Amino acid sequence: MRGPLREHLENRRDALLNSSAIIIQKNMRKWLMQRKFARKRHAAIVLQSGLRGWRSRREVARYRKELRQAIDMETRKMRRLDLYKEANDQCENGELLAVENNPSPPATSSLAAVQYLDLPKTVEKELQNGLFNNRMLDTRTAYYYIPLGKRTGKSLELPTETIEEFAANNFKGHLLQVRREPIVTPFLHKESEIEFNQSLEMFAMVLRYMNSTEMNSEQLAILAKAIIQMALDNPSQRDELLVQLCNQTYHNGVKDNADKAWTLLLAAINSFTPSPQLYPVLISYFKQQASKLSRQLLNGLLRQSIGGSDLPKFRHFAPTYLEQASFKQQQAAVLRIKCADEQMDLFEVHSWMTVEELARKCLRNRGIGDPDGWMLSVEDERYAVFAPANCYDDNLRNRSAASSQLQLPKVQRSAIAQQRSVQFLPQKVHDDLHGQQSVNQQFNTANVSSLSSTALMNTVSSNYSEQDHHPDNLM
Repeated sequence: MRGPLREHLENRRDALLNSSAIIIQKNMRKWLMQRKFARKRHAAIVLQSGLRGWRSRREVARYRKELRQAIDMETRKMRRLDLYKEANDQCENGELLAVENNPSPPATSSLAAVQYLDLPKTVEKELQNGLFNNRMLDTRTAYYYIPLGKRTGKSLELPTETIEEFAANNFKGHLLQVRREPIVTPFLHKESEIEFNQSLEMFAMVLRYMNSTEMNSEQLAILAKAIIQMALDNPSQRDELLVQLCNQTYHNGVKDNADKAWTLLLAAINSFTPSPQLYPVLISYFKQQASKLSRQLLNGLLRQSIGGSDLPKFRHFAPTYLEQASFKQQQAAVLRIKCADEQMDLFEVHSWMTVEELARKCLRNRGIGDPDGWMLSVEDERYAVFAPANCYDDNLRNRSAASSQLQLPKVQRSAIAQQRSVQFLPQKVHDDLHGQQSVNQQFNTANVSSLSSTALMNTVSSNYSEQDHHPDNLM
């Protein structure tokens, strides 16, 4: 009995020792792995905290640097403004002393004396010749005319950028404020020295236009045409001119001076379209103006884009005298159209209207439902100018003015559509177009051959005084 029992107990002891050793080894390995994992986790936490701290310190340093730069820039601006204000106060004190010693009525339309600025020789020659002599009498007041069928409204989904933000990001060494002296560098970047000098010359002409007290309305119109024509002939100067005029109208407290700048800006946006980068800035800036001026500015800015992609983005000639008068008075321009049967009507036009649009409007007003193929001509006793359908009607007026200066011989008029069949609109549609007016006169195919623009008129509100109607007040 003792032998088997002892052997059994020894086997039980060996099995217990083996299982105990396995349990001890398992727990020991578990403890070692837990301690190793804890050390690795602590090391990872230390590394992550150090990296996050380094990133935070770098971000704080960057913000601190930007804040210091902004403070330095603002301090420099304040110093420059203080110096400018101090110099301005000294000039005003000197002017007050001069006025006290020699009292004379000040020129409220001028911010600075600009007579010393030289104009290009071609412009000086045109000013001496007087391109628009006696044109003031050709501009009259029209109260009854056929208005445009639709108006251009403000877009609701166009991106905008304030002019202050644009000036801070793009102006090269300039502050956004009215300038009284010529600039030494352009507002925008230029690629060549020729463009650089053209920008300076153009701004000098703008200063002469805004501050000249010796030019009459005809001379101002000639100078405005020269400024716009310079931008039309040099595409790199178009955005520069728009930026210069926005700078000259920004917080300009002198009414007459600002009105001239706004007139020139209206002429510019009705002659060429700005670059896509400048569109949001102009839209935002124009919306900040008075409602009537803002509507006219936005119409001129957006009409070409809405008109169609096949039309050119610029005109060949600067605005006519009629357009400049309408911009000055903030009223619509009106043309008198004379048909072959001697019937005349007044139609409201805008700077981006083509000859085809004007001819279609006139023919539909007469009850002709198929206006395709018709064109417009300007005739005088000395000349006759014909324009294609896709030509802007203001280019036609510019060609007619140039022809009158060159004394061209009269061209014999030929029928445009000698065998053309005339299609009349139904009476119901015709009444809708005419405002319940009936057609009392029929067209003959041989007589309805061309349209002739015989006079240019400007619309002025009927509540204007007699002094406002005087020709000298139109510009």
